[in-house]
Amino acid sequence: MFLFSFFSFLLFQTNADSLKDIKLNEVKVSVNKFEVNQLETIGFIRQMNRLEISKENSSTSADLLSNSGNFFIQKSQAGGGSPIMRGFEANKILLVVDGIKMNNLIYRGGHLQNILRIDPFTLEKIDAFFGTNSLIYGSDALGGVIYLKTKNPKFEINESNIFARYGSSNNEKTIHFDLNLSKRKIANYTSFSFSDFENSKQGKNRNKKYPDFGKRFNYVTSNSSFDLIEQNSNE
Repeated sequence: MFLFSFFSFLLFQTNADSLKDIKLNEVKVSVNKFEVNQLETIGFIRQMNRLEISKENSSTSADLLSNSGNFFIQKSQAGGGSPIMRGFEANKILLVVDGIKMNNLIYRGGHLQNILRIDPFTLEKIDAFFGTNSLIYGSDALGGVIYLKTKNPKFEINESNIFARYGSSNNEKTIHFDLNLSKRKIANYTSFSFSDFENSKQGKNRNKKYPDFGKRFNYVTSNSSFDLIEQNSNE
């Protein structure tokens, strides 16, 4: 499975001289579509900040949610993932990226892989609202809302980052590069990522009481209109 993502953001600053530093208490920018204090929100909220996201070092955004301990992720292949919240499958969960909806109820029934479109390297934070938010976001948010906030360009900072990773369990190969270019009143952030996943493999250290537990001795292939049972050369 291949994943490819490319992001580019451009910001302009017009009144830099008139800006002043103001310290604010912790706020939420997505639960009610405008800034409110966290104490004024209703329902359970799980937030992951930029530091926590980087520490998880997840292969995909779906794995990132799974590692938080608050989501169940349905995976049918390595590199895939569909989130489940409060028993609701992904077509009942609204995915919002920087205020833009990524899905709705009419996409399809059951699981959706839309969360994989978001590169975890570009995320600033994640807000997950487990209470029903259908009154605010519509019937698309029956099961909850996953709000993903991407990184913004930084003014007067020029920096770049490069990251590479290899995973032996599914032969994962990932490379990421991002670049922030800016001046006093203009800033641009560009991100590039590429990932390649193969089949997942089990470890060789097994319980002696159950030497064949979990092994796959055969698999099914389709040939025209017939299904064939093939012997697995690598159990």
